[in-house]
Amino acid sequence: MKIREDFLRDRFNVEVEETVFDYGEYEKYLASIEEETKVAKAHQVESFNIEKQMWKDKGLDHYEVHHQLESDVVQVPDGATEVLSTMPGSVWKILAKVGDKVKKGDVLIVEESMKMETAQLSPCDGEVCGIYVKPGQEVFSGQVLAAVK
Repeated sequence: MKIREDFLRDRFNVEVEETVFDYGEYEKYLASIEEETKVAKAHQVESFNIEKQMWKDKGLDHYEVHHQLESDVVQVPDGATEVLSTMPGSVWKILAKVGDKVKKGDVLIVEESMKMETAQLSPCDGEVCGIYVKPGQEVFSGQVLAAVK
């Protein structure tokens, strides 16, 4: 903690050492720890799966709208499946239009958040029966973007 504080206050001298990176030696090193790496990766995957199950058990594995405005509330047709925003961001592109036939997994809308594009996919086969956002519109996690029936 002292080093962190000193660094912030410009009181820590960083030692710089000139060296050459030998990629061949690095690959040999990676090969020498391959078994350890496999064990560590397996442990990481198992731990993450346990954490994801905990999220499900606690009901934390789905999106909830926290900033929904009255103007964002839409009436989805009976029998239609909602396409929900998986993150806060803005609508970058709308690739589908009402009446389009889509398959489960087809990209309907692309959101942008923090300079990254995220595809919002059709949750089922069907026909797009509603698009409830416009390009450039700010959206929130869990907001209804479209509907497929």
